[in-house]
Amino acid sequence: MVFETLSRNYLETWGDEWAERAPLDLRYLHRFWEFEPEFAATKGMIVLAARLPHAINAYIDVPLGAVVAKVNGSEVRSLQHMQSLLSASVGEFVTIEFWENGNVAVLDRQQALAADEEVAKTYRVTRSPWLTTLDQRSDDGGEEDQ
Repeated sequence: MVFETLSRNYLETWGDEWAERAPLDLRYLHRFWEFEPEFAATKGMIVLAARLPHAINAYIDVPLGAVVAKVNGSEVRSLQHMQSLLSASVGEFVTIEFWENGNVAVLDRQQALAADEEVAKTYRVTRSPWLTTLDQRSDDGGEEDQ
């Protein structure tokens, strides 16, 4: 799963006519999110930008462009904050809740760690910073079993 900040660059992925083609809710949030009370502490909206096919996320039924609301029950304030929340994960599962549609993505934390290297090689992307942090903590005898 690939997340990014909702920005004009992201909206322009819908092409030259993005102002008409991009989903209405994303265009609205891009322009007016700071006026929505539930996003008062937010520094930027985070969206699910892509889903790289792999068994780890095969059953996650979240539409692309879905806006992230919470990670493990904590409200997400920015992409960096989301990475911090993910890095702090110590439970068996990582949950990502999405705004408005009520969707929740649940990932087995250990399986996500195991799949990350394969996904990185397959799609030629760098490893996820939060997974790298979790992996290092696990290698150090950290709290992976809690």
